[in-house]
Amino acid sequence: MILSNLYVAAQLMWDPNQAGSELIREFTRGMFGPENAEKMALIYEAVEKAAAGFARVVSLHSRKQQKGLRKGCGLFKRQRPLLTR
Repeated sequence: MILSNLYVAAQLMWDPNQAGSELIREFTRGMFGPENAEKMALIYEAVEKAAAGFARVVSLHSRKQQKGLRKGCGLFKRQRPLLTR
């Protein structure tokens, strides 16, 4: 996946008006051959879509955690003194 990302990024730096999906297909044709290019492009796109969904979930979760920390989650509040004399 890293190699394909580098290829697409380099191509887009050269010409930012290119379609990302077409660049993935061009990459997979060169990497896996014309007979496997479309299947591999679909796999690459599915993985990218799943990773984007995962990143969204992680982002939402971390925002909820940050709100909880700002409000004070109550974990570190002492209910009574530790030592009594």
